[in-house]
Amino acid sequence: MVAAAIMTLAPLHSQASSANGTETVTYLVLTQTDGTINKFSLNEAPVLSYAGDSLVVTCGSDQLMTALEGLRDYSFTTEQITTSIKDVPATGSTQQLPPQT
Repeated sequence: MVAAAIMTLAPLHSQASSANGTETVTYLVLTQTDGTINKFSLNEAPVLSYAGDSLVVTCGSDQLMTALEGLRDYSFTTEQITTSIKDVPATGSTQQLPPQT
């Protein structure tokens, strides 16, 4: 039942880039009864299918197969992720390369 609801909601996603080097990404989050949490970016169009009594999530080259009875919850979350390096922190030491001849 949970998997059927996930399959109907999976196409809903958003992505927005900003000038400050971050991107808004929406994830499908699966929580299993043992506490394991798996996140799949909806930008990568995860594919959900069934294999017997298991839910199979394929996202790019990653694949998760979990028993439906072991699936406790699913949700969607939106996060800001960094897409670039804004500043390089000084380490206090510099290294000079030998002169080229």
